[in-house]
Order: sequence, then C-alpha cells, then structure tokens
Amino acid sequence: MTDIPLLLNTYTGAIAMIDILGYKDRLCKSSIEDIKQNIIDKLIRIIDTANTIVNRDRFRFNKFSNDNTIYTTGLDYVFFADTMLLFIESDDACFINRPENSINSLCYATSLILGKGFENYISLRGAISFGEFYIQKNPVIIIGKPISKISQLERTQDWAGVVLSDDLDKYDLFDSFITKYAVPFKDNSIKEMRAINWVRFINKPDFDLSFDSDRQDVIIKKENTRVFYNTLMDKTFPEK
Repeated sequence: MTDIPLLLNTYTGAIAMIDILGYKDRLCKSSIEDIKQNIIDKLIRIIDTANTIVNRDRFRFNKFSNDNTIYTTGLDYVFFADTMLLFIESDDACFINRPENSINSLCYATSLILGKGFENYISLRGAISFGEFYIQKNPVIIIGKPISKISQLERTQDWAGVVLSDDLDKYDLFDSFITKYAVPFKDNSIKEMRAINWVRFINKPDFDLSFDSDRQDVIIKKENTRVFYNTLMDKTFPEK
C-alpha cells in the first residue's frame, strides 16, 4: 500500500467551494463531451482569465501606490463531480501573514468567474472562507476545517451567488467586489451576509438560459438571483 504524503500540498489561505447549478440535469440530457466542452472547458478558461486579470490589477495597484512588493496570485482549482474548489496556491508570507490579501484576491477572481459564467449560461453558487487546508489532486484528497464550513454554507443557499463565511467578518476587505446583502436560504430564511458582487462584470444576463429548467426549485433560484442583480444594478448604476 502506498502511503499518502499528507505533509505535501498544505496551504493557508482563502478557499472557495463552488457548485455548478443544473449540472446533474444537464448530465441526464447531454453527452459527456457536451459537459466537458460547454461547462468544464469553459470554466477552466474563465478561471485562467480571472487569474491573469487579478495579477495584472494587483501589479498596477502596487505600482501606483509605490509598493515595491511583487507577488503573484496562483489561482488553482480542483473539479470533482458538480463542484469546484478555488484556492490561492501560495506560501508567500504576504498571503499567510496578511489574510486579507489572499481573501481579496480570491473574491476578485470569484466575481469575475461568476460574471463570465453567466455570460456562458453557467450559474454558480458557493462560499468562501480562510484557513489551513490540504489538497492533493491525484488521487483527489481534500481536508480542512474551512472546507467543511463552506460545504454546508454553499449547499443551503437558494440562488446563484457566492457568500463569505462569518469568520471573515473580522477582515477589512475591498468593497469593489463585495457587498452586504440579504441572502436567501432554502429554509426560507434570509440572512445579511457579505456576498460577491459580480454585477459590474457583466451585461444583463439571460437568466432563462442560465437556469434552463421548469422545476419550481430552479425557478425560485432564478428569481432570487434576478432580484440580486436588479438590486445591485440600482446601487451601482442609479438613475439620474
């Protein structure tokens, strides 16, 4: 029996668990090749683009703020079934000792991924936390307290969107891609939380194509997401 090197690939940083909504229904109606080309491959390209944009903008911010610190955000991911984990792959002290750097980078990337996902009719739902975790890709092994926390938080929401877990409330984060919002949950409760603002990164999404189902639970998610979009649009681009 081969021992698993549990001391390898251990990270301290921000991590997001994101579910691909409608994946199981699409799997029943489509071929594996269709799922790969129109969901997985597109999401991989979107993640790579988001990583490029986040690093570009961080370099510009440091340059204009006379911060000579140079560091690169390594946005990594793992897919399993209808879920993906996004995390910052870095052992740089600026991410470990200043958690807000890691969290801000992941929140920015997630806002881009959500917006671009809607442009490709892919609706996503998830949660973000921070802490120590272990990830191995082959074979896939995922361990960590923040993963358990965001797993529960992800699947109980009743919309397409991503929230920040309560343990991140102590961090002062950029409000450019984070907003406070009354988040809907499946038990019909509403809780004010910090959520990812993806609205500024997309033209008006086609919610009917992004939520392609007549099931009542899907319709509720669609309408809750539409309300979020309209609410944030009114705040971001108020009528004069």
